[in-house]
Amino acid sequence: MTGPVVNIWKLLDLFSQFIFSCVVGASSAMEVFIALSAFIGGYKCMQIYHTDEDHYWKKSIYLIGRKLLRIIPLFYFIFFAGWVCGAFLQSGP
Repeated sequence: MTGPVVNIWKLLDLFSQFIFSCVVGASSAMEVFIALSAFIGGYKCMQIYHTDEDHYWKKSIYLIGRKLLRIIPLFYFIFFAGWVCGAFLQSGP
């Protein structure tokens, strides 16, 4: 053998650990967060519409733009950090 010896049965221990459950469950939590955020944002837009029908579009675009300015930098930071870390993970230890 030329490579390192790895006990593949150790991978089965990973599936029974708590951290594996957290990683798998993180996608569900993110979906719930996005759904609740969409409902709350829609409710806020409806409040704006009922209080000020003349400037509804202006205020709604401001609300959505402010939300995007908060979320987009974090999204791109995580994207590029994962890209950099992925290059290190590909080369191995």
